Amino acid sequence: MLTLSCVLEIRRHLDEGRLSQRKIAALMGVSRSTVGLIATGRRPMVGRQEETDPSPWDYYHDALPQRCRQCGGMVFMPCVLCRTRACQRRQASVGRAGDCRRATSSERSCVAKNAKPPGTTHSSSTCSQCPVRLHREGLPRTTSPGVADEQKRRPVGPSLPPGMAFRFD
Repeated sequence: MLTLSCVLEIRRHLDEGRLSQRKIAALMGVSRSTVGLIATGRRPMVGRQEETDPSPWDYYHDALPQRCRQCGGMVFMPCVLCRTRACQRRQASVGRAGDCRRATSSERSCVAKNAKPPGTTHSSSTCSQCPVRLHREGLPRTTSPGVADEQKRRPVGPSLPPGMAFRFD
């Protein structure tokens, strides 16, 4: 089916009368019979709507559905169900209700070791056992909280004269 703008353009060329029906058909890329039907009035002045912007969901349907490697369902990739389940697993393992993409594997293992109650949040900046914080501050990874607490009190940055130390509590 022709677009409405194409039908109106053919009608405009016919009304001008400068081009023959054959030249109009060649110019517009339609058949001579279509131009003849519009000229005699046997074809209505309707057409399909032009697509202004494609739908954001059209990219899912450009490809054929594929079998998901994780859940086995025939889906348009990426599998939204598997992505949602993975996000829920990350939230449950970390115990936070926030953004699941922020949960790293080291935070999950740290929370599992410390066994925080459900509903509490994990912060790698305040956790004395979190490998992320220990690596960022250059502290050795230990399992003893006393050593990490002592090293946490030492100043980070330029060295200070004896007796002048910052405490980070």
